Amino acid sequence: MSTKQYWEVGMSKNVANSSEDRRVRRTRKLLWEALLKLLQERSLENISVTDICEEALLNRTTFYKHFENKYELFTYGMKYDQELFEKKLLRAATSEEGEQLSRQILETMAEHRHYYKLLLIGKEEKQLSTLLRRQIAEQMELKLEQTQREGRRFNNPLPVIAQFYAGALLALATWWLENETPISAEELAHHWSQLSRGKEPFAFDMD
Repeated sequence: MSTKQYWEVGMSKNVANSSEDRRVRRTRKLLWEALLKLLQERSLENISVTDICEEALLNRTTFYKHFENKYELFTYGMKYDQELFEKKLLRAATSEEGEQLSRQILETMAEHRHYYKLLLIGKEEKQLSTLLRRQIAEQMELKLEQTQREGRRFNNPLPVIAQFYAGALLALATWWLENETPISAEELAHHWSQLSRGKEPFAFDMD
């Protein structure tokens, strides 16, 4: 099976079932954290299932009870991280909290830069960055829907707004990682907050 087929298998399965018991969630979390740690040192292609199991202090039989391959684990990990992000995002009620959350996300990206470089910069697996953008857009739309229920009115459809900001955030994060984090996560989060609130309008002079 090709690498592309492995990704398609991983993304097609619902590995983040809400009915997982605690032991299952704990085992999958250990495997994901082990893979994240290994990704700080080398690329996914150079990490084996054996490497992941040794790092997690689990055997291969346990691994294959939960995942067919490392790609499926990677896809599960993406979903796991995005669900954590979603919970934090929905709790970020004010712009100050939102800026703090952005800083925490960017600091996480810096800490696990090999993982996020694979997602955002890797040329071989573009479907990864597409999946990440879609997940972030969905979470932004949830936040917008919450704001709308609280009485905020929007001039544009919520999916359009969510896609716009998800694309902009990922483009900014990609630039940041490609250039080896030239400014701090705190500075970048502040700039993002200013831009997303229209503090630096982008206008063309049509004359």
